[in-house]
Amino acid sequence: MAPVDKQSKKSWRYIKQTFNSLQEMPGFRKLIKDQNIAINDDVLKSTKTQNQILRMTAGSAQLDAFHFLFATVDEYGDENFNSDVISKVTSGQVQTSNRQTFFISTAYSNPKVPMYSDVRRLTKVMEKDSNRTEDSTLALIWQQDDQDEVDDPETWVKSNPLLDLPAKHDTLLKGLISERDSKLEDGTLNDFINRNLNMWLQTAKDKYLKLEDIQKSVVSDFEIDNQDCYVGFDLSHASDDTAYSFVFPHLNGEQKKYFILQHSFVPLARADNSIIVKEKQDGINYSNAEKLGFCDISQNSYGLIDEDFVGRWFLDFVNDHHLRVKAFIYDPYQASAITDWLDNNMPEVPFITLKQGTVSLSSPTVFLRNQFIAGNIEMLADPILQTCLANAVTVANPYGIKIDRTALTSKIDCADATIDAMSQALFYFENPNHGLKEDKKNPFNGMSNEEVNEFFTSDHFSF
Repeated sequence: MAPVDKQSKKSWRYIKQTFNSLQEMPGFRKLIKDQNIAINDDVLKSTKTQNQILRMTAGSAQLDAFHFLFATVDEYGDENFNSDVISKVTSGQVQTSNRQTFFISTAYSNPKVPMYSDVRRLTKVMEKDSNRTEDSTLALIWQQDDQDEVDDPETWVKSNPLLDLPAKHDTLLKGLISERDSKLEDGTLNDFINRNLNMWLQTAKDKYLKLEDIQKSVVSDFEIDNQDCYVGFDLSHASDDTAYSFVFPHLNGEQKKYFILQHSFVPLARADNSIIVKEKQDGINYSNAEKLGFCDISQNSYGLIDEDFVGRWFLDFVNDHHLRVKAFIYDPYQASAITDWLDNNMPEVPFITLKQGTVSLSSPTVFLRNQFIAGNIEMLADPILQTCLANAVTVANPYGIKIDRTALTSKIDCADATIDAMSQALFYFENPNHGLKEDKKNPFNGMSNEEVNEFFTSDHFSF
């Protein structure tokens, strides 16, 4: 199976050539005749046994109607192979014993594909050998260990194993070096690293973050209880997710770090009220993210986000974890109802509006990217946050830059919320109250309800 018809025809020619060669051999010629095997442009079939080899594409109809004993998915990293297509192939195999499916591909530039998720997941499984959940899967990955190896052709055998064949080595290496030099000259070296050195890169020039910078930020855990944090909020419009993003500035030794935690609320109204359709549109496994605690999927009959639920969730989360919210930063567009309600219920928290233009957003946008590059960002293995950050591209004007998306279904909602939170969090280590209006007459300004209660119940205060 190939992504498109043209690609499948290329592979099918090899099968036809092999079949024609076998017919010229006496032993196979008799077998082919006895089994009444014939081949055309789409199928190699025995009318005696009904066994067949099919030429198919990702767009072939009724894939789930077949029970494949053996299936090969070529160029698995292509966008045409979404999770729905793969599920149709594998679901029919559950009725077949000794079944096998081969997934073959180079790396691609778009991480919103099942192959990228599989590579990440299986790599983690291999790193934890005690995890036996994938014992029925064999993963073989040929790729470079580091982008800097683009300057070291002697290491390219890692991603090009054919270099180990003496008959292929010199010709292949010469071709690879020539391709590298050509891409270097025209400014598209990342394309060479992506396709020839088999490393997952987003090769678009306007990508906000590199995948490797997002990946290196993932940590296994972080204790958020009783911590200072800044909260960014992005309210959904139409098919967008609503998202809170919590930024926790903290010190790791003497190094300044920022831990990011997001929670999204996922609408289904523009997806036929179906989570399956929504996941296919956005390229995010929301069902799994909900199980992991990173989102809530709309449960009402209209598929809309319940703003009352969104507000109560936030209050409960802050209270349950005793968070010290230094500021709540949000885009004011159509958000007054929920933010006014939250403000009334959290009088000790400064609520700050942030215009969504480059003048306001450029500084936190650049700061967040620099912190990713420097390795100062930490976050959990959250598929929603990672996808939003990977989807983000930059747009610029004379006043600075901000992030945007390439398509309506390219979710960046929690990335927007994170940049909102970072607009204040970036001042934390120098002046945690930067830009916040202080009530000089209020002796408890900046103190949480718990801190005020502690003051009145402590030995420092008595009637």
